Amino acid sequence: MAEQLNIYFNYNKENQDVENFVNSFEVDLQSCLRRFRIEVNFERNNGNHSNRILLSFLSNQDFGNTEYISQCQSCLNRESSFLINLEPQKGKSQSEIIHHYHTFNFWNIAVETGETILYRKDFNDRLPDYWDKITDIAVEIHKFSEQEQVKNIKEKVYLSLTELNQNADRDNLKRDLNDIGFDVIPEKNLSVDFNESTGQIETYIRQSKMLIHMIPSVYHSYFKDRHLSLVEHQCNVSAGLISELENTPRIIWIPSDMEVVDEDLQIFIEKIQRDPEQTSRTTILKCALEDLKRVYRRILKSDEAEVSEEITELPDIYFISDEAHSDLFEILKNDLRGSHYKVARNYSGLTYNNHLNFLAHARIVIIQYTQENSQWFNVKVNDILKSPGLENARSYQKIILAKASEGLDSSRYERFFTDVYTGDSNELELDIAIEEINN
Repeated sequence: MAEQLNIYFNYNKENQDVENFVNSFEVDLQSCLRRFRIEVNFERNNGNHSNRILLSFLSNQDFGNTEYISQCQSCLNRESSFLINLEPQKGKSQSEIIHHYHTFNFWNIAVETGETILYRKDFNDRLPDYWDKITDIAVEIHKFSEQEQVKNIKEKVYLSLTELNQNADRDNLKRDLNDIGFDVIPEKNLSVDFNESTGQIETYIRQSKMLIHMIPSVYHSYFKDRHLSLVEHQCNVSAGLISELENTPRIIWIPSDMEVVDEDLQIFIEKIQRDPEQTSRTTILKCALEDLKRVYRRILKSDEAEVSEEITELPDIYFISDEAHSDLFEILKNDLRGSHYKVARNYSGLTYNNHLNFLAHARIVIIQYTQENSQWFNVKVNDILKSPGLENARSYQKIILAKASEGLDSSRYERFFTDVYTGDSNELELDIAIEEINN
């Protein structure tokens, strides 16, 4: 039975452009949440929203409506409150409102030109970005539908907050880290007060299994009186703590295609590369984004091997297992031998993009769960929602769970599967009507 979830939309009803966006957004978010088997009850601009998940929508025009802005400010510190930010805020007073929100930006800044790029459903070239954001929001909302918060179970990675024109890369890395079972912090912006932000950064760092600092192509002073950027401040605080954190690897990432455009940035990068305090127990990488992923995956999942990205065939059946060698997968392959249907499985080090392509193409997905690891299991179930092209994606014919014993707790997600099998791999016979799979 589908779960009922109440979501309250808060927006400036005098702004027709925002209302048009909300109308489309509501349909798309509902479609995405249904992949979680969650039915949604949406409410707008009326009634008591104190016990509901709250989504507030904000554009620059809305700042002319003081009553609406006051409503947004009154909800800043609610745990289940999210801000859908539709465009960059132009002034300091406008940007301050988003500081305490968990914010999803439906825009980006082009590195080359500084142009604002809006993520909208009717902009065909930005449609994948739009759906990425919808899925990100659905994943966060799904956490609140569970009795036990998934984010409280996972280990954390500190992924530094960065400049606006690098936010798309941060979102990309966050999805990848979530995919391999880690929460990313900070989720919200840091304080503009220097001392308060220092305390926030120290708290986050001490919670983290790994520190990743992103170096952007611009240098903006976040603390004006100190002429210091937020990016450099985070680097300085973590450098001062790293000697205390014996088992916490620290990575500083400089994009390989980055062009240094101002003197302040040049000085900062030289400091990173030459200052012993910054380089101590730190890996400094100047590489492409995908190469950064390979490095931190090898560290976080040290038993994983390098993988070739040359995958030319996409599967009809995608088999996801928590063990390196799966007898059940071998049995499945033998059963399908001679048919024209393709079957593939996850394997150590499979890249995030390959994994998403497998999920997007497959008609049947099988998750094999053999040993207690709720973090791994929760992530793999949620992965199914992250396949690209959600708007046009075909529904799965079957989503199958094969678990080794009744003692493995899968109760929170069993409603999600069309079939659940329990027992030894050699004894299971999966009911897959392969002849019914449509190309």
